[in-house]
Amino acid sequence: RVSLPGPVQAAVWDGRLWGAPYTTDAGILYYRSDLVDKPPTTWQELIDVGRQVGERNGMAPFVAADGAQAEGLVVHYLEYFWGLGGEVFDRDGQSVLFQPDKAQQAAEFMRTAFREGVYAPGFNTMTQEDVRKTFQSGEAVFMRSWPYAYHQMNGGDPDSQIAGKVGIAPLPAFTGFGPVAALGGHNLAVSAYSRNIPAASEFVRFVSTSRDAQRALAQRHSLAPTMAALYHDTDLAKDPMMALLAKVLPTAKPRPATPEWATVSAEMQQQIFAAYTGIREPKEAVEALRKLLVATVAGQ
Repeated sequence: RVSLPGPVQAAVWDGRLWGAPYTTDAGILYYRSDLVDKPPTTWQELIDVGRQVGERNGMAPFVAADGAQAEGLVVHYLEYFWGLGGEVFDRDGQSVLFQPDKAQQAAEFMRTAFREGVYAPGFNTMTQEDVRKTFQSGEAVFMRSWPYAYHQMNGGDPDSQIAGKVGIAPLPAFTGFGPVAALGGHNLAVSAYSRNIPAASEFVRFVSTSRDAQRALAQRHSLAPTMAALYHDTDLAKDPMMALLAKVLPTAKPRPATPEWATVSAEMQQQIFAAYTGIREPKEAVEALRKLLVATVAGQ
């Protein structure tokens, strides 16, 4: 009944487990399987193939969740940053790493993609659902999103124009590095003010550690289980999404652990948005962000 390491790490702070991993997911790549023979394995390949296919079919090369100044933009940026070997904090969240060279390189990658039309038009205003609707309307060759979109685009949403033409794969990597996906999902915790803490705790224990409960969440609601053993389950392994997540989740990374995440995320949203849209130079944005991170860890 061992949970995947990523979901457990996301529930730990200061050496204590504060929640029980309930469901999980990770960022993945979607592609038009009717137009692309095989998914790209590097970001440069995605750009090259996306441009070639896009020019032939009147489509943008790529659309990704999210481009708007919101939490999703932070996750999107972190996948590039992590993919270049960067880390925001050390493992215990007490020291700032946030390597300026890697942070700037990730921001410049986004800035170039935005300026040169790699991202779909309007990317800087797009949220998660805007991205899905752009891709399922046939306006982009590739999409970075979460697993939930797979069912929607393959018939769950009657407006989808690409049902049966959706391929899925791990995110591409930068040359010389491996692919890194951001971890999503949900954890469960019991409030100290609950009127029945024992019963609530038992329920959390049941849905997070019961093989039957976790399997039912996957089969009935397409919610990825946090229990590692279930990815070897014969029935679940037949599901393309579960088979993909079995490959992606073991190395997926949770957002940086800090009780000040709301402050960190808000600053990162502002600085990264300004850097990639050309409002501010990437180097200046990264320097400002690093100062905020250092001050936050120092309690200032």
